[in-house]
Amino acid sequence: MSREQEMNDWGKLLHACRASHTVKGFLSGDLDTFGGLIREAESALVRQSELEAERQQATRQLNQALAKARDQVSHIRLAVRFHLGPRNERLKEFGITPLRKRRKRKAAVR
Repeated sequence: MSREQEMNDWGKLLHACRASHTVKGFLSGDLDTFGGLIREAESALVRQSELEAERQQATRQLNQALAKARDQVSHIRLAVRFHLGPRNERLKEFGITPLRKRRKRKAAVR
């Protein structure tokens, strides 16, 4: 049962208890407390939904910012590689692996 269904059932119970003269008499204080708790839970549920929407929006903004930053990093590294040359060992300072000569493989001994 979902929270919404549960709270809907609670509302029906509260309404039924307040509509019944016999139950209403001996539970009046408890029903007032119960009604307050239902309103508090509904308020918290609304707040939770609002925060979920804000979290989703923040996630979208974060993903957009990260994508733009990744593009910028690629651009900067490409410019550094172009400026220093593809084989310059200083490229390591910028997180770029310089091109190196291939090593010759040793012949397999049988």
